[in-house]
Amino acid sequence: MVIAWIIAGYLLFIIPVAELLTYRKYKGQIAANTFSKQTFYNSVFIELWLPVIGVLILVLLGEITLQDIRLNALVWNPFDLSTWLLVVAAIISAIPVLLILLSTYNFIGVKRSSAFRDAYIAALKKQEDKTKESNQVLFAILPSNKYEKVQWTFLSITAGITEEILFRGFLVFFLHFLFPSIPIPLLCLLQAIPFALMHLYQGVQGVFTTFFMGLIFGLYVILFGSLIPGIIIHILLDFSSNLIEREQASFVDTGNT
Repeated sequence: MVIAWIIAGYLLFIIPVAELLTYRKYKGQIAANTFSKQTFYNSVFIELWLPVIGVLILVLLGEITLQDIRLNALVWNPFDLSTWLLVVAAIISAIPVLLILLSTYNFIGVKRSSAFRDAYIAALKKQEDKTKESNQVLFAILPSNKYEKVQWTFLSITAGITEEILFRGFLVFFLHFLFPSIPIPLLCLLQAIPFALMHLYQGVQGVFTTFFMGLIFGLYVILFGSLIPGIIIHILLDFSSNLIEREQASFVDTGNT
């Protein structure tokens, strides 16, 4: 299990420190106009796929199974939650779906209706200073040409697959292996902490948002006993959110906000 220890250390300790340093570096590069999107995209691919390759090696070596990391068929309520807990979890887990629909609706509205676009810009103006500061790095990494948009699509798919495998799959399994007395449903929620720290480059607001979403993705495992729903929702959420975020960034770049 040496490889497993290395992956866990990477997720729990190395990445949070690296992301904090990266956030500071990116802000400096953006201010100096030396930020490179290509470097960012490449680093994210490596950062996410390298540990996943390690997990797959563990599977090939027989040290863990796909079922251990929840890459299996859906099983409704595998942890036998009570009815009221199931209802609460189901309601909360619907939030990403609503966000996907909202982002898609806003994107279509901005593209198809000038009145909607004007109203959307006016709403953004009310939080202009806060938006610029908190989303400075986010706006800088968003794609601006066709080639970058293709890369960003693959990046969204990469994040949806790898982050679910690493945090809701491998890390939950490994922590339960170390601390078998801790219930798996609780670990499915606790993983949201290192998951959020992996997004330190997005700033404080991004960390809190990611923590909340990490909790919900953990709920999918609790509800369905599988990573598959979380992977699908994660990919769609990233992709739909980035559509409208690109529009927000264009408003900032053109001085509309």
